[in-house]
Amino acid sequence: ALKSEAQVLVFPVVVAWIAFVSIFGGLAFFIAAKTDDNKKVKIFESIFFMASVTTASGLAPYNIPELPKACWWVIFVCMQLGSASIMSLYPVVVRVRSLRKVIPKHLLTLDLVRFRRVPQWVVEYKALVLLLRVVL
Repeated sequence: ALKSEAQVLVFPVVVAWIAFVSIFGGLAFFIAAKTDDNKKVKIFESIFFMASVTTASGLAPYNIPELPKACWWVIFVCMQLGSASIMSLYPVVVRVRSLRKVIPKHLLTLDLVRFRRVPQWVVEYKALVLLLRVVL
């Protein structure tokens, strides 16, 4: 069996990801909104709005239908990058990478149908890779 004492801290990574998407999404939203001359968009409101979109809290300082279409695309991308399905894949990716390091190369491409008994960690690796392919 595989033994590992490594511990992954998920919370700081998720917070950093939300901050990253919020800041860069806010900057993209600010630039996209500035293309429309009638909008008085502030940078901090843009970052706040993208943080709200990324975390799906629903707080909107702007009337979305009045925004330019480029802003709609920024909102859509930030919404997808902050979705729960993307966030839940982080531990899966970490586990797949850790298993890939310790499983011998010839077992990574093993066809599970041809065998009666296979180590549990090989089955786990195959299941996690399949999950990543389905979600992504």
